[in-house]
Amino acid sequence: MKQVSPTQLRRDIYALLDSVLESGEPLEVMRNGQRLLIVATGTPKRSVWDVPPGRESALRVSWEELEETSFDYVVDDELFPLLAADQ
Repeated sequence: MKQVSPTQLRRDIYALLDSVLESGEPLEVMRNGQRLLIVATGTPKRSVWDVPPGRESALRVSWEELEETSFDYVVDDELFPLLAADQ
């Protein structure tokens, strides 16, 4: 959670509010020893390039694993009879 001071909030309020809306991550503001949260109440916008939660490990691949990856495929005749005919 991002934490800012009231001075930072005042200086960058529009950028900070846009960040909360786009990411869905709450913004914490400390004022007189008390914590205030700015939270988006709707569903955050997601990009088609966002990684689904819990799937970050899928992006960690070594070069060796990539080199060993085969992009050859075999079509199952029963499941995809039209594709099998093309081979």
